Amino acid sequence: MWGVTIILATHWTRIPSWVGTTLLIGAAALMFGLALGARWAYRVALAIDIAGGVALIVAGATIAEADASAFVMLLAIFPFGLSAMVWTLRAAYFPTPRHDGGEIGPR
Repeated sequence: MWGVTIILATHWTRIPSWVGTTLLIGAAALMFGLALGARWAYRVALAIDIAGGVALIVAGATIAEADASAFVMLLAIFPFGLSAMVWTLRAAYFPTPRHDGGEIGPR
C-alpha cells in the first residue's frame, strides 16, 4: 500500500525521481522490519497509518463536492483500521515480565 502511494504521489506531483526511489527503499525497509517484528517498524507503521487517516479526513473536509467529500472521508476508515490492527497485534505479542521473576515471555 505504501509503495503504491509513493509511486502515485511521485507521478502526480513534480517530485524528483530520486525522492521517489528513496521513499520506496524506505517502504521496503519498513516492510522488512514489520516481517521481522521490529518494535521500531510497528511504531513507524502506526504513525504513517494515523497520518494517512487524518490526511484523508482533512482532504474530505476541504473538497467542495459533497459526494466526493463523503467518499474521501469514508476512505479514512482503511488507514484507521490498519492502525487498530497494528496496535492490537503488537499488544498481543508485546513481551511482559512474568510474575515469578523469570524471563520475559509472551502474553
